[in-house]
Amino acid sequence: MALLQVAARKAGGDDPIGNNDMYLEEVAQICDDVIVAWGNFKEAEERINQVLPLFPNALCFGLNQNRTPAHPLAMMYQGKTNSPKLSEYRALANCG
Repeated sequence: MALLQVAARKAGGDDPIGNNDMYLEEVAQICDDVIVAWGNFKEAEERINQVLPLFPNALCFGLNQNRTPAHPLAMMYQGKTNSPKLSEYRALANCG
């Protein structure tokens, strides 16, 4: 199982992605289960569209109202972490 964090904000330097694509491709090859949980992070939309095809069977803990995978910290604040269940995540499918 892998828990990935895909940074979309611009870090210092010319290439904010750095070696992340190499590591994501490695994770895609060696992990059976990958959990996505970027929350309502609208700024990450372009990067997510680049990365998500590597993980067609990704899992999530639930969906936000805008159908993005819920972030566990936001779920905690909303009182939804008592018994989270992993569900398959697809961009147009339901989770939870």
